[in-house]
Amino acid sequence: MNKYQDFIPEKETGVTVEKGIFYNNPSDLAHEIYFYPMFGAEYHVSYPYEVKRDFMDSFLYIYIYKGEMKFYFHNQEFHAKNQIVLLDCKEPNFYKAVTDSEFYFLHFNSPFMQKIFNKITENALPVFSPRKNIENLFTRIFRLISTNSDGKNEPFLSNLTYNLICNLSVTQENQITNYSSDFHSIPSYIHSAAEYMEQNFSQKITVRDIALKCSMSYSQLSRDFKKYTGISIHAYLLNIRIKAAESLLVKDPTIPLEKIAISCGFTDASHLYKKIKEATGMSPGKFRKKYY
Repeated sequence: MNKYQDFIPEKETGVTVEKGIFYNNPSDLAHEIYFYPMFGAEYHVSYPYEVKRDFMDSFLYIYIYKGEMKFYFHNQEFHAKNQIVLLDCKEPNFYKAVTDSEFYFLHFNSPFMQKIFNKITENALPVFSPRKNIENLFTRIFRLISTNSDGKNEPFLSNLTYNLICNLSVTQENQITNYSSDFHSIPSYIHSAAEYMEQNFSQKITVRDIALKCSMSYSQLSRDFKKYTGISIHAYLLNIRIKAAESLLVKDPTIPLEKIAISCGFTDASHLYKKIKEATGMSPGKFRKKYY
């Protein structure tokens, strides 16, 4: 039994036609250097098809080629019709069929994907216009997954999956319009602060360290970061560390909690335990058991 099969119910309400599901079994090498598919399919669905997800260590690429679907992600509600939606499933998300719909989907991951996702969805909804060869890419990926028992197809799967990402074309209508003048232009030092935290969250960095890196005063950076992002620097850094820890918890059940804590910038295992419990309502052990 493939380890990803637990993520799909045996009988999904609202699924009228299921072409697949194609389950991949990526190697340790694929996890380290490739874009690797996890599982995917082509679905025909009708009301009341819906999916609600709190956490999964993957990115989800959905191409709705017929019908209309509604999505909730990052506190935004949006519809997609003849469009592509890209979701970071480490964040809570929800989607459902508004009309009878047909779509391809692929859960995938890569050690490089988080930065790519953050960049291409910056100040925009994760909704994109399809290119002509999208169906062909999905068909080729599914065919290679079905013959990848020895892992020899992994470089080709990586290339095709990366091509799916490269084919994303941001449309004008997916730009988030915020009519508050405070948000018309986010200063470069806010981006620099966020990038510094994303690259150094495993270290014992402080708000003063981040301010110094941005050549800003502690008070001004703290005030402006909250103004432009809606959360404090401390909360932003903590969220990065929690998401990194969640990914490690479900990546390998043998990694000790203490090692995960240190590698993600927490003081110790008890500190990590407390923050995971606050964020998810579960202990790290229960979280690992539920999502591994």
